[in-house]
Amino acid sequence: EGRRNLWLELTQIAVDPRVSPLPWKVLGDFNLSLNPKADFRGRTRITGGMTEFRNCLTSADHNPIVTKLDRILESMFSDHNPSCVEIGRPQVMANRPFRFPNFITNHPYLIPRIREAWEALHYEGTKMFSVVKMLTQWKRTIKDINKDHYSNLKKRISEALDNLTECQKTFSSLQRQLWPHWRRKHTRNWWIFRGAVWISTVLSWVAGSPKLHELRDVLSATNTPDSSSGPDQYLWNTGGIERSTFSVARTWEELRPSDQPKPWYKVVWFKCCIPKHTFTFWVTTADRLPFRCRLVSWGIATSALCCLCNLHDETRDHLFLHCEFNQLVWKIILHRLGQPSLAFANWSELITWMLGPSHHTPKLLKLLAVQATIFFLWKERNTRLHDSCSSTPDLCFIYIDRCIRDAILAYNRRNSSSLLSCWFT
Repeated sequence: EGRRNLWLELTQIAVDPRVSPLPWKVLGDFNLSLNPKADFRGRTRITGGMTEFRNCLTSADHNPIVTKLDRILESMFSDHNPSCVEIGRPQVMANRPFRFPNFITNHPYLIPRIREAWEALHYEGTKMFSVVKMLTQWKRTIKDINKDHYSNLKKRISEALDNLTECQKTFSSLQRQLWPHWRRKHTRNWWIFRGAVWISTVLSWVAGSPKLHELRDVLSATNTPDSSSGPDQYLWNTGGIERSTFSVARTWEELRPSDQPKPWYKVVWFKCCIPKHTFTFWVTTADRLPFRCRLVSWGIATSALCCLCNLHDETRDHLFLHCEFNQLVWKIILHRLGQPSLAFANWSELITWMLGPSHHTPKLLKLLAVQATIFFLWKERNTRLHDSCSSTPDLCFIYIDRCIRDAILAYNRRNSSSLLSCWFT
């Protein structure tokens, strides 16, 4: 409908007495072709739009000068009055604005060249005028440095790649040393070929680890094994003893940094332990939990008072052994374990009691109960600190009781029923 209105308007303009006696032309993007051959979609039939466009040109007495979609339509009034249509002039490129490349600040020639240019320039006038003019002249110095050292990067990269290739050829020609063979096998990005689509950063072939430095020295001083000496043999030396078979366990013990076993490791890691309880108990035994007194020393917290009682500073011994809240929980737990009158002065006494013999309670039940108590006391502390929610000692014991019962029921042994009976008596 929009095109039909346009055709009608062009026809009306063509018959207007003010226009018809004079030569006139129409330029525009009509977005329509006159015949199927001019259509880029390769149509073979004349559409209704083409017919209406042809009728418009016939009625307006227009001759299409330019085919395709963008057209110049000129009236047939005269054949000896030429007309010129200026399609467009080539844009004159202005001077490119000056841009300071930040990477040039790391170039060693920048400061000396700028100092030399500064000392060579002298302008008469005010101080500010001289400074502005000298700063303007600096642009030429910076452009020269950029052109001398950073222009034609494609050619520079090609030359650097050629130099690297020559180094690789020289490196690979050292056939009687093991170190080149070792680096060629174990450094993926060292060998770069021209046919690669992209070039990755070349890793330094000098190893940074002291052990690799030692390995490099040994391999560089060792000749390549000769096949005439017989087949290779592999011997694993661990602890000064050569073995014909490889053991992952012995290798791990030889490589890892180790220390003497702690005396309390048996009460932390044991069979049937609950992993999250064991981890919390292990960190607590190492005294690495973020208690509030420690947070204050770090400048993170403003108060070191215990989150459970708000009476004393929050330390490991106070939070888990001396606080009024956890003493009520411990009273219920120890009553279940058959030792209601027991009390712990510090963490070392608790560990000693856990390591000692158990005449009234199975040791597995004692370890499960202590670790579960520590875990839920720490969880209660975090809930009060971060969520502002609190529970009673009885509710805390319900959580501990439920967890211990689930652990005992999952204990697939004959004495699981005896553990349950000991826990409930």
